[in-house]
Amino acid sequence: MGAGRRRPKRLVSIGVYLEVTLVNGQNYSIPVEEGHSLEQELDLFLKREGRYATDWVPLMKAGRELFVRYEQIVLISPMG
Repeated sequence: MGAGRRRPKRLVSIGVYLEVTLVNGQNYSIPVEEGHSLEQELDLFLKREGRYATDWVPLMKAGRELFVRYEQIVLISPMG
C-alpha cells in the first residue's frame, strides 16, 4: 500500500449489525465494524462520526452495498 492510503476497516461477521427502516418502509442493515460493539457503532451513527461523517449512510441488503441520505432513515435498532 502506498503512503497515505488507509486500509478499510473490516466488518464483523453477519449477525451483528444495526437495522434501519427507511421512509418507504424497507429495512436494511449496517454491519458493525471490526473492533466496535453495537453500542459504539450506534453512538458513531447518532453523532455522525467516523464512516457516518458524510451526508450518505452506507447500507447493506442481500450482500449489496448502497447509500442513502440520513433524512431517509426513520428508525434504527441494534441487532445481534
